[in-house]
Amino acid sequence: MTTASSHLTPEQIKRLNTLFTRTFISAATYVFEAQPFEVPEDEPLLVQLGALRDLDRDHATLLANLLRSFDCVPEPGVFPYWHRDLNYLSVPFMAAFVADSLVEDLALLEQALESSPVDASPASGGSVRATLQVMREERTAVHAALAPAAQEALVREAAQYAAASSAIREARQAREAAAKAVLNAARDAERKAKADAKAAAAATAATPAADPTAGMPDPNEEGISSKEKAKRTMMIKRALKKAAEAPAAAAADPTAGMPD
Repeated sequence: MTTASSHLTPEQIKRLNTLFTRTFISAATYVFEAQPFEVPEDEPLLVQLGALRDLDRDHATLLANLLRSFDCVPEPGVFPYWHRDLNYLSVPFMAAFVADSLVEDLALLEQALESSPVDASPASGGSVRATLQVMREERTAVHAALAPAAQEALVREAAQYAAASSAIREARQAREAAAKAVLNAARDAERKAKADAKAAAAATAATPAADPTAGMPDPNEEGISSKEKAKRTMMIKRALKKAAEAPAAAAADPTAGMPD
C-alpha cells in the first residue's frame, strides 16, 4: 500500500521537469552547438564550460531517475532560450550568458525545494530534497567560479577590441594624412608655378625693349655727304616703324614667324 510520501503533486512534477529540461538541454551544452567565436585566450573558459556541460548531464540523469522513481515520465521541453539567437557570439559573452542561466537555475531550485515536503521519497528510496540540495550546492560552486571568470574575459575582450579599433583608426588617419600631404604638395607646386610665371611675365614687361636702330650708321656723322645722311636717316625710320608694328602683328597672328 503506498503512502502519501510516495507521491508528488502535479506542481512538484512540473518543477522537476522544468529543472530536467534546463539540465538536459542546458545553456552550457548549447555553447558548444552554437559555434562561438574563439581566440586562444578563451581556452580556460571553454574548459570550465565543458565541465559544467558534463555536470548538467549528471544532474539531468539524477532528475530523470528521481522522476522515474515516482512512476513519472521525464518530459524535457524546448530549449529555455530558444527565442534568442546565440550563434557565433564570442566565448566571453556566452560564458556570461551561462553564468546568468545558472542564477536562474538556482532560483528554480530554491522554489522546488520550498515546494517539496521533507518526507517526499518513493518506496524505492531516494529523496527529492536530497537530490535538489546536491544540485544546488554543485551549481552554486560552479557559478562562483564561472561568473568572475566570464567578467574578466569580457574586460579582456573589450580591451582587445579597443586596441584593434585604435589600430584601424590610426592606420586610416595615417592614410588620410599621407593623401592630404600629397594634395597639399600638388597645390603648393601649382601655386609656385603660377607665381613663377607671373614673376617671369613681370620681368619681361620690365625689361626695356631693344633699340631697333642699334648698330646702324649715325646719319649725323661728320664728313658724310647729304645723300649718305638721307640714306642713313631713312634706314633708321624704317627700323623704328618696323619695331612699332611688330607687337600689333604678333597679337593679330600668334603663328607669325613660325615655319610653314
